[in-house]
Amino acid sequence: YATSAGRAEVRRFSTLVASAVFGAIMSISSLFAVSRLGMAGIGWFQRLVLFTCAALCAYAVVLTGSRTSLILVGLGLIITAAFPKGALRHFISPLILLGAVYLGIKGTSGAAAERFGSLLDADAVIGRVMIVISPMLDARLTYPIGGGIGRAGHGVPFVFYQALFESNAVIRSIDGDLGRLVVDMGFVGLVIYVVLLYSGVSDCIKWMLRLRESNLAAIAIPAGGLFMLGLVQVPTGSPYIGIPAGMLLWILFGGLQPGGPK
Repeated sequence: YATSAGRAEVRRFSTLVASAVFGAIMSISSLFAVSRLGMAGIGWFQRLVLFTCAALCAYAVVLTGSRTSLILVGLGLIITAAFPKGALRHFISPLILLGAVYLGIKGTSGAAAERFGSLLDADAVIGRVMIVISPMLDARLTYPIGGGIGRAGHGVPFVFYQALFESNAVIRSIDGDLGRLVVDMGFVGLVIYVVLLYSGVSDCIKWMLRLRESNLAAIAIPAGGLFMLGLVQVPTGSPYIGIPAGMLLWILFGGLQPGGPK
């Protein structure tokens, strides 16, 4: 990305395909590290390792330039502090992560600060969301009940759609979960999607509250939190079907179920 001064800054993406994906994985990793830090029964060496891992993950998020991932780190801290009892023991974790963010900003000579500062610009945020929402609204008018599974040009359904219609296939490529959903399944699919998300979040909260005092809390709280944090990414991305974050999300969501209501 480019700064207002015209200087270019490379967005790191590690071994993954995009910087946003790398940022999401780093924010997820920091969520689990901070959650484990809040649990009793770990020694000083393990705490040191966890603090280091969380700080490195937060530092990496800054280097990716992913604004959504930075939001996920902040909201993840709130979730890991809100659900376990004795939340004051999380006081030092935000300080460590804030220090890592500061070092990341210094490492980019202030370029990252300018980029993340755009989160305070309402016009910039709305403009980014409308990149996905505007095509989605247009697609809703074109395909009110959906254009058929695979027409959005994404995932396994697209492979079958293309093979079935071959040269006659009409693809409406669009970004984000919401846009693809509307192209494929229309308003009906959108309603079902909202219902599923509501059900998923409700179950996550129940299971997290049930398990927060158990030995599984260090995994259960960030696992449920990850599903809820997906709501932040829905307007602009693909948190529930993206790879690898979406795959991890559903695996962890499924792992919560044995601790849920019987």
